[in-house]
Amino acid sequence: MSWLFESRGDVVWDVATQVARLFVAEATAVAEWIEVPAGLDIRGDDTCQIDIEQFQKFTESIASRYLSSSHPGLRMLIFGVVLPSLVILERSGIQIAFDSSAGGQLIAQAREHARSMGR
Repeated sequence: MSWLFESRGDVVWDVATQVARLFVAEATAVAEWIEVPAGLDIRGDDTCQIDIEQFQKFTESIASRYLSSSHPGLRMLIFGVVLPSLVILERSGIQIAFDSSAGGQLIAQAREHARSMGR
């Protein structure tokens, strides 16, 4: 079984149920921690509707925290949410521009990661 993550009427991620549940749980926890809603609406039919504008705010916030932190534990914990989130944004037609080479490297990692994220 799988879950479909949908944005603007398009499927942006088709993922195994266990992976989807873990991503949603982690994104929800991070959203509570940074006090920015993730914009994920879980439906009973194994779909997740994404409020892409809210999700963009969430993703920009966690990416910013990731890039500005020097704490290895914090960066490791955020990493598992920020990469798929960046991929979802790109698949929704939204590009985030970063002002640093580290931001560019993060985008490159997300694009590499995208190859393992089904559509």
